[in-house]
Amino acid sequence: MTLPVFGVIGRSNMCRRPCRASRSLSMFDTLINDVLPYVGLGIPIVLTGMGFPVPEELLVIGAGIATHKGVFEPVAALLTCIVAAVLGDCCMYGIGYHFGHGLLREHRWFSRLLNPRV
Repeated sequence: MTLPVFGVIGRSNMCRRPCRASRSLSMFDTLINDVLPYVGLGIPIVLTGMGFPVPEELLVIGAGIATHKGVFEPVAALLTCIVAAVLGDCCMYGIGYHFGHGLLREHRWFSRLLNPRV
């Protein structure tokens, strides 16, 4: 009976454990290849929801094109776009809720542009 060889003759795959460096390298590769593209998609969508002057629709269409080319998984890209858009809108709402009335009271020139009763 011959045992499967792992790199060196006489060593078996069954008695060899994966080293710690290969596991961490695998986790790092997973982070870079699988998670980071979705973070790179989500951050600009959050920023556009917070007022960055780029339409969110352009980024969503770009995500659709990238999904069609096989860069993103369809469900993950859809969830990333939805969660990022809602998160950006919630951040902008929170900023306005906490600082809006004080900003309009303190700066009269700004209150001429935005009326809090409207």
